[in-house]
Amino acid sequence: MTVLGIASLAILLLEFATRVIELFLVIRSALLTRRGKERHK
Repeated sequence: MTVLGIASLAILLLEFATRVIELFLVIRSALLTRRGKERHK
């Protein structure tokens, strides 16, 4: 593989990782808020 190919692969992996982390944080915060609302009842 060329250096350019490796670099583009690394960038793609980084973007994918950041999207997964963002999704995880959104889901986690949603679950936490739902749990908090249930507690207030």
